[in-house]
Amino acid sequence: MKTSLSSTSQERSNAFSLPQPILVSLAFFLVVIALRSIDLFVLRLDSLPDKVIFSRVIGFLLVLGYLRVLQKPIGSIGLHAKNFGKAFLIGGLSLLILYTSLYAIQFYRLGLAEEAPRLVFAAIDPRTEMLGGLSFTLFRLLGQVFNAFTEESIFRGVVLPHLMQKLGFWKANVGPAILFGLAHLVFPLSDWASGQAPAGQAAAEAMTLLVFATVGGLVFGYLYYRTGSLWTALFAHVLDNAIGRSFHIQTASRFNAETDIMLIASLGLIGLMLLAWVVSKRSNLPTLKAWGSSEYPASEARIGVQ
Repeated sequence: MKTSLSSTSQERSNAFSLPQPILVSLAFFLVVIALRSIDLFVLRLDSLPDKVIFSRVIGFLLVLGYLRVLQKPIGSIGLHAKNFGKAFLIGGLSLLILYTSLYAIQFYRLGLAEEAPRLVFAAIDPRTEMLGGLSFTLFRLLGQVFNAFTEESIFRGVVLPHLMQKLGFWKANVGPAILFGLAHLVFPLSDWASGQAPAGQAAAEAMTLLVFATVGGLVFGYLYYRTGSLWTALFAHVLDNAIGRSFHIQTASRFNAETDIMLIASLGLIGLMLLAWVVSKRSNLPTLKAWGSSEYPASEARIGVQ
């Protein structure tokens, strides 16, 4: 009887989420925009180190609520234990090695130029353009963790497999990547509206964010697809944001000399796609399936939403 009731509930939940994948995807995108707009234009938590921390926390909680309504475990959006080690190898350890190598090379170059470089662990306060203290930096790091969980859970965990119901992966991956890029435009819009940036500067920042976030979205989507684990994209997302925002090379003339190597770091992030392909082929990792096409074992469901 219990099994029958469970099957009936599952059918109802699938009937709720399967017929309109595009509508579900757009709804989540609009939720992201709405939450960020509330943070930036209504709550205006400018006194906090991370002024959009509200939207980052609530966004992830809404994903958990969505899964609860559908009676699905958190593993259904890729946050499961299967192939966790491979996910960390591809999205975590390899990126740490890349950044460590690039920072070491930059240190060596600056040392040869007798600029006396030193590594500084501090986040830059966007209000003052100065380095913040330890508590400020740790709060910003926490915000980046919440941010990665929310964005990856929504754009890759929910939207990507939903769109794969109607499209093949390569076409489906473009959708959440573009939505991911568009969702970042609210930040330069807020800077322009509050007078923190003139229109030209805000427009330039918007174009830069749109391009880099969209490309990043394509990369993160491929990492999830190729490994079947959202942890791969999550590790890469957290580390890429956290390292670039919190570790700076300071010299006598400037405090962010690491920006010289950020383009190479971006190319390295794209290179994770090749690494994911190689590891997944050698390890026979299952690729991501469209939403509703497969279920996770009961052993993994126990770590999910109850």
